[in-house]
Amino acid sequence: MIPVNKTPIGLIVGVLVAVLLVGGALYWSMNGSKSKSARAGTAPVASQQGLSKAELEKQREHVAMTQRALAKAEEAAEAKKAEEEAKKAEEEEKKTAEAAKGKPGAGGPAPVSGAAAKKTSGDLDNVLDSTLSGLQ
Repeated sequence: MIPVNKTPIGLIVGVLVAVLLVGGALYWSMNGSKSKSARAGTAPVASQQGLSKAELEKQREHVAMTQRALAKAEEAAEAKKAEEEAKKAEEEEKKTAEAAKGKPGAGGPAPVSGAAAKKTSGDLDNVLDSTLSGLQ
């Protein structure tokens, strides 16, 4: 019989306790954050903050200006990105047009004529004849 090394009970219990502790900490942190966010979501009233109505209006104007500036910046970034993409597409189109101009008949091999055509067709006939004779 082959001797088997058993895992000590203390190790098994220690691993289970560690798993439970980590799982409990994750559960507690996730549930604890919900209650904090719910409390943080309530906006304090102006009188509680100690701000006057003029200061609140000034803050609202500042937020509106910031949002407009952000929207303009995003539009500018999108326009720049579209311009770069159009430029890249135009360059690729230009390269393919130049490649097509530089190579006549680029779609396939150059046509063979004269003695070379007869030699090629004769070679193919010889290959075909030898293959067919080998099959019979």
